[in-house]
Amino acid sequence: MKVREYADSWPPIITIGSSDADLADRVLSLRKYSNANDRIILEAVDRNGRSYGVPLVLPEDALERAINALNKKLPLTLRQVGDLNI
Repeated sequence: MKVREYADSWPPIITIGSSDADLADRVLSLRKYSNANDRIILEAVDRNGRSYGVPLVLPEDALERAINALNKKLPLTLRQVGDLNI
């Protein structure tokens, strides 16, 4: 299955920072969310160079697969993240 099929919402509608998520934005890195076992924060940059975070909530069994797959392939666009098979 693809990341977007596991995600609570896709495309992302909630961001941390000053930008709205656009599927063409680049995801440069990720980090585990410190207070939850079912989410990561995608660190993205919009076309104007502003960075922001995108919470990605996945079932716990899919989270580690997503982290491993993303770490091997970053940087990706948000569209490519959603299309990634895990």
